[in-house]
Amino acid sequence: MEEAPANLKTISIIQLVSGLLNIFVMAGLSWFVLGMGAGTITLICTLGFCPFGGFLGFLGCLLIPIGISEVAVGAMGLSDPMNAAKFSKYAAVLELASFLCGGIPSAIAGVIVLYMLRDDEIVAYIEANA
Repeated sequence: MEEAPANLKTISIIQLVSGLLNIFVMAGLSWFVLGMGAGTITLICTLGFCPFGGFLGFLGCLLIPIGISEVAVGAMGLSDPMNAAKFSKYAAVLELASFLCGGIPSAIAGVIVLYMLRDDEIVAYIEANA
């Protein structure tokens, strides 16, 4: 088996860092901003009749399982890049979806990973080892 392209290792590191950032920083920050900020504004604007804004904070909790999947795919990419290359695209789509939960850095990482996966060297490596 030939050696994996260097960009696959870079993709794994990006996903690993993005996942750790989602788990330890963005989930709490998203909960605070969406739950406290938007919840308070909704509560004030509706004079307390619509507590829906308080539920927005729970969207930040969805960043934790997204972050765990990113960390898993990133760690797998560092140890076994061929198998992880198959899952990196799915993890990148999850990273894009995390934008809806307040995971803006993760969404940016998802765009970068999807762009890097289109590299000719990576595509040829995946097709040659499939």
